Amino acid sequence: MGYGYALTEDSERWHTGEETIVATIAEAISSLHGGDKEPVAICECMAPDISFDGLADTVIERADEILYEEVGEVADTFGPFTSKQKAELAEAIRTWFDKHGAISCWKAENGRLYGPGDPEYDEAAAAIDAALQSHPEGSRP
Repeated sequence: MGYGYALTEDSERWHTGEETIVATIAEAISSLHGGDKEPVAICECMAPDISFDGLADTVIERADEILYEEVGEVADTFGPFTSKQKAELAEAIRTWFDKHGAISCWKAENGRLYGPGDPEYDEAAAAIDAALQSHPEGSRP
């Protein structure tokens, strides 16, 4: 998925970056620090891993609770369900999510602080400097 950036490794919110660490560091320096060469945190952007089996269990548990609220102790006739039946429900939920639930968020994994002296950071800083030199004074790339 690429990389993300933030001010610190323990940030709650990360910004979507680029496909390489160096490009993401350069974007972070420009976006977070206005071009000033300060350390930035870089993470790997990973797709969330939703446990559809767990969701199926939750749906069944919630249905059981609703039945108990509606009819009392006779709700104990609901279930139990086999692992095959639960897998069928999990697949139905997954299919619904695939069709309707476009997940646009991602999770930040393996966050690390990069700063001057790190090869990737130094390469990004050099690229920023080169881009600034190739543009007229006062303009930014």
